[in-house]
Amino acid sequence: HACAPDVAAVFSSPDGHGLLLTRAALALLPEAIRGLADGDGRLRAAAARRAWRALPAPRRQRIAPLLVRLLTQLSERGIGEVHAMGESTQTLRVLQELERARRLPVRVRVYLDAHDPQTPTVLREAAARGRPSRPPLVTVAGVKLWLDGTLGGRTAALRGTYTDAPGQGSLETSDAELRAWIGRCDRADRQLAVHAIGDAALGQLLRVAGARTEGAVPIRIEHAQVVGADQLAGLRGFVCSVQPLHRLEDHSFAAARLGEARVADGWRARSLQATCPLLLGSDLPISPSDPDQWRKELRGELEPSRPESEHLDAVAIEDALRRDPRTGQRRRLRVGAPADLRTPERGGLLVVDGVVRIVSPEILAATR
Repeated sequence: HACAPDVAAVFSSPDGHGLLLTRAALALLPEAIRGLADGDGRLRAAAARRAWRALPAPRRQRIAPLLVRLLTQLSERGIGEVHAMGESTQTLRVLQELERARRLPVRVRVYLDAHDPQTPTVLREAAARGRPSRPPLVTVAGVKLWLDGTLGGRTAALRGTYTDAPGQGSLETSDAELRAWIGRCDRADRQLAVHAIGDAALGQLLRVAGARTEGAVPIRIEHAQVVGADQLAGLRGFVCSVQPLHRLEDHSFAAARLGEARVADGWRARSLQATCPLLLGSDLPISPSDPDQWRKELRGELEPSRPESEHLDAVAIEDALRRDPRTGQRRRLRVGAPADLRTPERGGLLVVDGVVRIVSPEILAATR
């Protein structure tokens, strides 16, 4: 909300519409039905798909001005790079066309939707082109794959049953499909980002990933909300991307869904960081982007407080904010480079998927 208060909440769908395309498509809705999109995230995403399908040919040319408008709004808020998670290959082509026309106001790292049937082909093409001498504004960073759903919807895959309803959630991807996507991304030298909230989804990843090619890009685990103590050691070699404010947002139903005993396995921080590189993010637009609140939550200053054993101190929080999403390595901060925060004393906090820009020497000094 700090960056784009009118952005729709977007959920995964077989149609492969991520944040950028959905937000742009909503602008095309006729006035008569635009009010329908003011509901929850699923309704907005459905309305956006309806608008996209209703576009007369050629669709790509018609959607391009709307994407420019959205990205310009983000640029005006100080954002220099956007991670577009779960986007379709259609959106990628539009962005590439905009870059060739010199109409793109910011850099965009695209994680393609695994549901899009063209994604494997695009990955192979990206690998065949290799790494250009001058990085383009639009890059294919990898693929987003959903292993399970959410705790709120009781679709996160758990090793035990939900305590307030029958069932254990569901795995959305088979072992064979997951193994195939790991191979595709490894061959293309791109990152696989997997949505895994429940411990059963995490268990599937640990079981299937196994030993990987030396030098392969680490798999990025999004959320990792329920992690068993017996699973922590297996996370070495992965990168975990967590959203601190999700713990507070889920607090009202977490104990009912998981039971008091399993809540202790949820929303870890210190134990994850002790095992693998830890990234912090907002999951915008699902959650607001406010690193100051992240710090307070991770230090145990927000009620209900996280267990003291999972607190992070200031040094550990800064370390998580400065990790490179692709490699998990600690990033060096310099003026104009992608970074993870702007200090509140210097004009506000802006983060989208963990990346903004350092824009002044004063900000650089404040982050050292």
